[in-house]
Amino acid sequence: MVWQEDSVDWDSIDQALSFWRKRWDFDGYALMCKTCGGRQLPALSQKPFPHEGLCVSYSHEFDFPWREIVGVIAKANVHNRT
Repeated sequence: MVWQEDSVDWDSIDQALSFWRKRWDFDGYALMCKTCGGRQLPALSQKPFPHEGLCVSYSHEFDFPWREIVGVIAKANVHNRT
């Protein structure tokens, strides 16, 4: 789920962040899958997320969680400027 629309209302941004937080968390500088504990540093964000073993949360739809969170934050930043 990557936010690409030009205009997103604040409720949608809150919902997107809530949805993202169900799957992901931060462990220091690393992004962590809440299901399997797999971790990825920001420097490796251009690569698909490395889940551990046969993670039940794995899905090609969510291969790039760093891009997802950056998209949500960018939309929140645009909203706060208006």
